Amino acid sequence: MPTASNGDASLYYEREGDGETVAFVGDAGYGAWQWGWQHAAVAGPYESLVI
Repeated sequence: MPTASNGDASLYYEREGDGETVAFVGDAGYGAWQWGWQHAAVAGPYESLVI
């Protein structure tokens, strides 16, 4: 599971695809699942980053 850490805080993220990056940042308490269909739609021509 990839994470980015800063001090005591860690964020889980998913990354897929190539090209310019599109970042999907969810509200507090929701998981990456909320971006399921959007993530899949852009993951080919773009690098899709789900936080």
